Amino acid sequence: MTIDELLRQLRLRRLILISEREVWPSPRLTCTISRAVRRHKQGLRLLIDWSSIATCPNRDLHRQYWRYAGAGRYACDACSMLLQEVSA
Repeated sequence: MTIDELLRQLRLRRLILISEREVWPSPRLTCTISRAVRRHKQGLRLLIDWSSIATCPNRDLHRQYWRYAGAGRYACDACSMLLQEVSA
């Protein structure tokens, strides 16, 4: 499974990517998704650090906080604030 397919599956199953290793709620994970998360942990970490809209847990709610971050990237300021709070 590619990282794009993984992110699509997370959105379809309404799973939230807490970190590059943790997905919530974990009881709804399949073995395939768990393996893909482990395989793509470095890429996921980078996307989370960038507050990429690809890892945004609620695109409809957060859409108003999206901004162009340059180099073809878009970031979610709401996810950035959440990341700072849970990382502290």
